[in-house]
This record gives sequence, structure tokens and C-alpha cells, in this order.
Amino acid sequence: MKLIHGILASILLTGSAYCGYMAYLAFGLPNRPIEDYHFSPQCDRIEASSNAHKGSPLECEARLREADLLRANPGLAVREGDNLTLFYANRIVTRLVASETHDECDTVSIHKVLAVRDEASARMVPLVQISCHHGEFEQRFIVLRDGKRWWIPDASASRDGRILAVGQNYAYNDPSLAFTLYEWPSRKVMAKFDAYCRGLVWADADNLEVTCVTDERSAAFDAVVRRDSAGKWRMQATRWLRPFMRGYNDMGDMEYPPAFSLKWLPEFEAR
Repeated sequence: MKLIHGILASILLTGSAYCGYMAYLAFGLPNRPIEDYHFSPQCDRIEASSNAHKGSPLECEARLREADLLRANPGLAVREGDNLTLFYANRIVTRLVASETHDECDTVSIHKVLAVRDEASARMVPLVQISCHHGEFEQRFIVLRDGKRWWIPDASASRDGRILAVGQNYAYNDPSLAFTLYEWPSRKVMAKFDAYCRGLVWADADNLEVTCVTDERSAAFDAVVRRDSAGKWRMQATRWLRPFMRGYNDMGDMEYPPAFSLKWLPEFEAR
């Protein structure tokens, strides 16, 4: 009888510890910030008359962020009104001209600058990701060295600049947009997962944090992605999120609040 009581007590203790741990993941860890629409004074004065991004406080804030990026990366680009001229190794690679035509951007801004490895010089160099709006709709692309556009939802670079994590935590129902790791600069696919994820922070060249949603937005979670000793990439969920209570952060990326759940946190293997 004592043995049975001991087993039951152990099960109860283990279950309580598991529930406590899942509660900590849901309520003890901080949320990532959601856009609260508190603008800088010069942007707050702008009155938006439609859903269009152009001429809105959001565009004004994007231009302020871009100005900070240009100050931190001298020689990267020059803004001339609504247009951008981008440089690589002191030569012009492309001019982005805002246009009202249906197949172009009516406003562009530098969304982020990634540090990647240049094979020729073996140095870390900046890689520009552009936010392209037409009306209220946004697309993003990376400007390659030859000026061509690589249309991707979002990207983050490993610390050694040899890998790009590409994806977005929104369920597109399009397998081609699933979270993918690319070798840089060849853009050869290293790993692809059956989830839609956005890269957050790289710890090193073999470990990064992501935030994800599965197909049809049936589940959302934060996760770590690691390369094991055999060179295989794996994804381990670290906490559940609420897939139907989404919002946007200041960069226009999807965020989900944490959720309490006793479901086992899944692991994914890259294909």
C-alpha cells in the first residue's frame, strides 16, 4: 500500500510540476510588444485619411527608422524624396523609384539591414531588406548585389553571416513560404520546416529562436531551431501561443500572446 501511495504521490508531484512549468511559460515569460500606435511628435501630427500606407503616420515612423539605419551604415543608400538609391562597394546597384502603377511600390523604405558574409572579401557586409507598400498592402524583398529583388516575407542572418532564416509567422497555406534556412550567398536550401516561422534571435551559427504558426493557424508557438552534431536541423517548441489573438509589432510583423496549455510541446525535423 505504501508503494502505491508513493507512486500516486510521485505522479501528483510530477503533474503539478508540469502544470506549474506550463503556467510559467504562459504567464511568467514576457510578451513581445504589440503596436500601440504611439507615434513620434512629427508623425503624430499626420492625419491619415485612408488605409493607405503612403502619407500615413506609419510611413513617417518607417522613414525615421530608416534614417537611423542609414546613419549606422554610411554609404549604404541615399534617399531622394520618395526614391532610394542603394550602393554596394561604393557603386550604385539599383534605384527604387516609387510609382503609382499597379505592379510597383507607391512607397518604399529600408525595413532592416542584415550583416552577411561577402565571399570575395571574407568580410561582413550589409544586406538591405526593403518594405514595399502599394496602398495598405506590404511586400518585402532583399536587394541582391546585382540589384535584383529577392521577394521574401522576412529574413534574419546568422552571426557568421553564412545563413539566412527566411519566413513569417502567418499561415499562408503555401508550402513554398514555410520557414526555410538558406546558405548565403548561394541561397541553397539547407532546411525547410512544416511551419510558418519568423526568426527572432540567433545565439550562434547553429541556434536561433523563432516564433511560428502552423497551417490554417491551428497552433502557434515559440521555438528554438538547432543544428545537431550530425548536421541535421531540428525545431523544438518552447511555449504555446494564442493563434487567434494576433496583433502586429512596430515592424509590421505578427505577434501572438502566450497561452496556457498542457499539450506536449512538439518537435519538428527539417526536410
